[in-house]
Amino acid sequence: MKITKPILNHLNLQDSLILVTGQVTGVQQGLKGISGATVAVKESKEQSQTDSKGMFSIRVPKNGSLVFSYVGHQTQVVPVHGRKMLNVTLQPSQTSLNEVVVVGYGTQKKASLTSSVSTVSSEDLENRAVPSVINILQGQAGGLNIQQTDGNPGYGSTSVDIRGNSTLSNNPVLYIVDGIAVNNINYLNPNDIASVSILKDASATAIYGARASGGVLLVTTKKGKKNSKPNVQYSAMLGAQRPVRLPKFVDAPQFVDLYNQAQLNDNPNAQVKFDPELAEKYKSGALPSTNWIPYILDNRAMQNQHNLSVSGGSENVDYFVSGGYLNQGGLIKNVEYKRYNTRGNVNVQVSKRLKLGVNTVLTKEDKQQPAYGISNALQWSYIVPVTEYPYTKGGNDRSYRGGAQPNDIMTKGGVSNENLNTINTNFLAEFKILDNLVLNGTYSYNYTNSFTSAFFSRYPLYNDNEQIVVYVNDPNSASKVNYAQSHPTGIITLNYNKTLGDHALKVLLGYSQESDRYDYNAITRYDFLNNSLDQIDAGSSDPTLTNVSGNATSYAVRSWFGRVNYDYRGRYLLEANARYDGTSVFQNKKYGFFPSVSAGWIISEENFLKPITNVLNFVKLRASYGQVGNQNASGLYPWANTIGQDRYILNKNSTTTTYYNNSPNPDLTWEVKTTANVGLDFTFLNHIDVNVDLFRERTSGILRSPVVPSTYGIGAPQQNVGKLQNQGFEVNIAYKNHVNDFHYHASVNFSDNRNKILDLGGTGPSYGDNPLIVGQSRWIWYGLKAEGLFQSVDEIANHATQTPRNIPGDIKFRDVNGDGKITPDDRVILGQATPRYRYGINLGGSYRGFDIGILLQGVMSNLARVSGGAQVPFFYNGDGNMLESQLDYWSPTNPDARYPILRTDQSINNSQFSSWWLFNASYLRVKNIQLGYTMNSKIVNKLGLSSLRFFASADNLFVFTNKDFPKSLDPEISNYGDGSNYPQVRNLSLGLNLSF
Repeated sequence: MKITKPILNHLNLQDSLILVTGQVTGVQQGLKGISGATVAVKESKEQSQTDSKGMFSIRVPKNGSLVFSYVGHQTQVVPVHGRKMLNVTLQPSQTSLNEVVVVGYGTQKKASLTSSVSTVSSEDLENRAVPSVINILQGQAGGLNIQQTDGNPGYGSTSVDIRGNSTLSNNPVLYIVDGIAVNNINYLNPNDIASVSILKDASATAIYGARASGGVLLVTTKKGKKNSKPNVQYSAMLGAQRPVRLPKFVDAPQFVDLYNQAQLNDNPNAQVKFDPELAEKYKSGALPSTNWIPYILDNRAMQNQHNLSVSGGSENVDYFVSGGYLNQGGLIKNVEYKRYNTRGNVNVQVSKRLKLGVNTVLTKEDKQQPAYGISNALQWSYIVPVTEYPYTKGGNDRSYRGGAQPNDIMTKGGVSNENLNTINTNFLAEFKILDNLVLNGTYSYNYTNSFTSAFFSRYPLYNDNEQIVVYVNDPNSASKVNYAQSHPTGIITLNYNKTLGDHALKVLLGYSQESDRYDYNAITRYDFLNNSLDQIDAGSSDPTLTNVSGNATSYAVRSWFGRVNYDYRGRYLLEANARYDGTSVFQNKKYGFFPSVSAGWIISEENFLKPITNVLNFVKLRASYGQVGNQNASGLYPWANTIGQDRYILNKNSTTTTYYNNSPNPDLTWEVKTTANVGLDFTFLNHIDVNVDLFRERTSGILRSPVVPSTYGIGAPQQNVGKLQNQGFEVNIAYKNHVNDFHYHASVNFSDNRNKILDLGGTGPSYGDNPLIVGQSRWIWYGLKAEGLFQSVDEIANHATQTPRNIPGDIKFRDVNGDGKITPDDRVILGQATPRYRYGINLGGSYRGFDIGILLQGVMSNLARVSGGAQVPFFYNGDGNMLESQLDYWSPTNPDARYPILRTDQSINNSQFSSWWLFNASYLRVKNIQLGYTMNSKIVNKLGLSSLRFFASADNLFVFTNKDFPKSLDPEISNYGDGSNYPQVRNLSLGLNLSF
């Protein structure tokens, strides 16, 4: 232990000094001694630190006070009152500094992290009526950007990135589950997850090398605890789903007048489609007005899920075993999703030095969809006018324009069923060579198999005279598609830990080898005897009515990696990571080296901050610099000549031919992203945590293909020539406190990033709606600048020429180059094409048995482009429906309208891309509200239970958008969308959690 010298000149000399000794223990440490705790004399520079057993000795005035502090614990001020022996127990701080964070191939205490890592705990994932782990994570961590563009059960489309896009090609997020790389995490049961770590800067991700340029999302599943009795937990949830937003069309009585008006706007002498007699039939109800949406989807669908787990352990064994079931009904007819999960995580201490374990999960997913696809039918609801109707008077399916309509597509067109099975098993071994030298080995086998069976039924459509007009799907057909993917991985690591006085050292060395194989086979056969026979052998034996296809791909990665952590007095932190990767994706330049270094300074441990540690409890400055790679940009075989096949007919004979379909480049190698990150973490008033990160990334060697003449025959080979810069910030603020029995917390995360193209390597620029221009962002809008709507014929005559058929109410475009005509040369940059300034807000509180949680998520800036029927009415060759939001159209009495004058002639430039069709898609979404009640333990124990909680939960309860954004569209709609995707769902659920 350390004893300070009595240099207390500034104290009252009449106070005699005494030697005080004692021990500092911690509640979190099981009342064991805390090593490295600070013991300081209040209002003095004198201080000491506890030894490895928590013992201390210090001289202090007999009437003075001692200040006890330790990172992650509440500071205590204890008056001496002449005592020579003091034992103090420190309480853990209500901040998150004591959390253990899972990082690449290990764990670290949050207080000692020098890299940029965010975490999401199991409590934030449970009791949500959201099947996808990714969608649950939306809004819960700064820098993790998630956009859910539809809610299709089992097939929902969600984009994910960490800190935005840092390449011109493809750099997906790397998913790691229990230390093993996987393709996605859709198969996971959220109730099985213990924590999720989001690794963001190079210091955190370099340990994963050539696949970590898109960031790493690390999932750790639950495990049992040794020396604990079995803990059985059961949860159930029953909910009702409703669409958040749906298209709302004008009805037939309005439609007939609006359509006639649009025709007359195009040609005042036109013969209108709906003459007065026909229009009156719709207005009187003699002819129906058809809202096609209810024929496609129901306004409510049920969802239920059940989870059961058993965990515990003995002196030498710990285990966690679980099972889960989810049934999500579809809002759309013939849509259903079921998922079955089983998991077993078991570890056995075989001897003092040897531990063995196995983690295994089996997931079975059953997905049913309409054979034609959901978007097909929803898009037809825009196309088929409300003046049409689904059935003839005789009850037969009615044809529209000699073809299908939305109702029969969903009910008669057939169904598709996919069975998807995922098995992921890890075999673990740990051997303690010495107490501080541990050898670990892992072998993992991840296998996915999918089988899809679809049948396209043949059925007739009738006209109003009950005559068959056409047979749809003639001939009928069956399709069988199977793919299988296997991914074995072997990992060996050696961990060394050593503490010498004030110095702590941790070293990790590792080797991994993994491979991947994907096999795909499909067959389609036509002309079955009826719609009940759906097996391939029941189809036609004519070989021209059978299509067969198949392919396979594979790759392998071999890696060496390492990490060194150095800690001096819990105050000065240093970390170095490196990975040396080799991949089969490249030929001449297979191997790449990806290093990183980071440092941290816990300033609050310095003497000059000790006087204010009761206010500013913790301050850490950290910085990192490093490189990661990207092997996902080029495909699997950029170095090889790949061969394609085709057929041609000569003299009525079919002949198969082969051809080269690419230009190889054996010298391709990784894109390399270099990242610098500076972060500041501080805690004040024992309750408030603040984390701030600033980062800048530069990616070099981005793959680009030069432009070659068409006579070259095929595309030019890719080259590592592009450069792009990405920079941004993240801010996280968390507050936790209590007043008597009322405990409450609040947290906010806010982040943004912006990239810029630095070099296209002579391959650009290229112009389009989203151009590639040096000095500009990768994703920007580029088009004509709208100046408003023409208000008069004179204004058209005095403006640059657009089209001779322009009339008042059409969109007026800016003549940027002043040449007197509107051409593509007048296009300009219109704004950012990706969301900006994302945020999440998490609020919660509890009082005795009651608890409440609220999660808000949103985007402050986003320009979304809509298309099709969401853009202009009657968009389908002058036919189609009209949204209620489009009633704000131009007329002489409505000159400031949001939409141009009604036209059926879609060749007019009103629908071409311009700033007019960029909508402010900023939003605030109430992602989840949950209210729960935990019953009194005395009552619960009488029931033989250890806990019982009831709760009500609402997901996607409300969404608030800009007043000009179309109310029929969801603000997370994908660009170029028209609302014909599966809607996002609002889920109202009741549930319970019990354990015994």
